[in-house]
Amino acid sequence: MEHVWHFLIEDGLPFTGFVLSFFLVLFFHEYGHYIFSRLFNVRVLSLSVGYGWTLFSKKDKYDTEWTFHALPFVGGITIAGQGWSPDTPVTPDQTKTEFERRLAATPESQLFRSKPAWQRLIIIIAGPVFNLILAFLLLASVISIVGEPVRAPYVTAVLVDSPADKAGFEAGDKVLRVNDIEIDNFLNIIDIVRSNSGNELTFIVKRSDGQIKTLAVTPETKDFRDINFIRRSYPQIGILAQTKPMSLSSISMVDGVETNKEDDRVRDLILENLDSQVVMKLRTIDGTYKSYRFHLRSDVNQDLLKPGAVEYESVFLGQFRDNQMQKYSLSKSFERAKEETIRLIKGMASLPFNAIPFDKSLIKAETSMTGHDHPVAYVIYKIFYLGASMSVFLGLINLIPFPSFDGSRILSIFCSMLPNGQAIDTYVQRGILTFFILSVIFANSLQIAGVQ
Repeated sequence: MEHVWHFLIEDGLPFTGFVLSFFLVLFFHEYGHYIFSRLFNVRVLSLSVGYGWTLFSKKDKYDTEWTFHALPFVGGITIAGQGWSPDTPVTPDQTKTEFERRLAATPESQLFRSKPAWQRLIIIIAGPVFNLILAFLLLASVISIVGEPVRAPYVTAVLVDSPADKAGFEAGDKVLRVNDIEIDNFLNIIDIVRSNSGNELTFIVKRSDGQIKTLAVTPETKDFRDINFIRRSYPQIGILAQTKPMSLSSISMVDGVETNKEDDRVRDLILENLDSQVVMKLRTIDGTYKSYRFHLRSDVNQDLLKPGAVEYESVFLGQFRDNQMQKYSLSKSFERAKEETIRLIKGMASLPFNAIPFDKSLIKAETSMTGHDHPVAYVIYKIFYLGASMSVFLGLINLIPFPSFDGSRILSIFCSMLPNGQAIDTYVQRGILTFFILSVIFANSLQIAGVQ
């Protein structure tokens, strides 16, 4: 039953949320086009989400046919007069489809092409803009209702011979303040350290026995490539905050004893050192093995004693089995939602130029989220965050001037205001598409070759 519950938490519910989120994201995008079409008195013939088996279909009082299908992976809206020039030939009445008859019956004043350029531009841009608004609303809703997963500001481990080790940090220290800045999330520490290369920082920490210590440490910048061959360069002091169990096979030494990365041997050595300080060598983000000082706790590693348990093949190195769900006031929730939406937009906008290798940190917060202590809240947050990410992605990718994308239509509107606009539109779109493709290839070639 434990494995079934684990599957539902980690896979089943997020997949269901993914499908529902896709429906919502596509609908919101098309609804943005729809609502401004109606606002400017442009007739909308149809709005559909998905394809395959029809779940629902109905015409509203404006003669727009709304259709929802079983597979939510495409969406579309048919706006009367969009993409049609005034001299487009019309088929004889007896061979017209119902769609063509409805279009032919549309007054010229309700056609998209009859509207001023600024109204046409707003109608097209409304889809991507609605996606960005939806991302903010999803994040604001989930953060204000269930909270946000954060890393508690505890030091899980200290890298041997690092600046933190030399400054006197110990596994289990809780960071209270850094340079008079109160700390409630380990990510705050990362931000402060990375913006203070070479500058001494004053940490106020609370030991596991209740003692308050003041520690001075200076971050050192490290240049390396991670296990995905992505170049990293940022200041570090040598402390970790781990919130997810680590695979036993990732540990090569425990208390000076080589493990040969054999799970049973690692498990036996860890069980011998529970509730005590121990130095372990483990695989790090750059793929190498480094020695860290840990304080292994028995209360969060009970699965090591239960063959067949979900975490029998892993060890929990931290003080808690999960992230903490941080609750905020309504105003702070909106502020966090705004910050996270902006981060998603910036990250996804830069993805095409960082696609090989794929840098997931651009679109995913650094905190490692798990759902053991807060399963329901965590799953709700994960689903809403996934929906926000998809919404930002759909909004931004539609601004690229690819054929059938909103970006292509926006460009066409600007070109239509120029003499010989149709020819200019064709050449400009081909040029932009070629430039975009070549830029992506060039940027990623530099990364692969190690130039960047």
